Amino acid sequence: MTAHGDVALISGFEDAAGRLDPEEFARYAVADDATAYGDLKSLGPVIRMSGTPPHWSRTTPRLGSSRPEWIPR
Repeated sequence: MTAHGDVALISGFEDAAGRLDPEEFARYAVADDATAYGDLKSLGPVIRMSGTPPHWSRTTPRLGSSRPEWIPR
């Protein structure tokens, strides 16, 4: 995907209702560093537990990098 395609995915959300201001976003943000898309920050859980902080064991994969797999029920 080109840089222009990435911008198209997020355009129009700048003025979305309910958007968090930067200070409030920073309060809940969780970092995912060195992904295929660069360093990302996303909203983490609202409730934080000191003994079990939120984290991912792997970074965000590139879209399409894995085969689709349905786990049987």
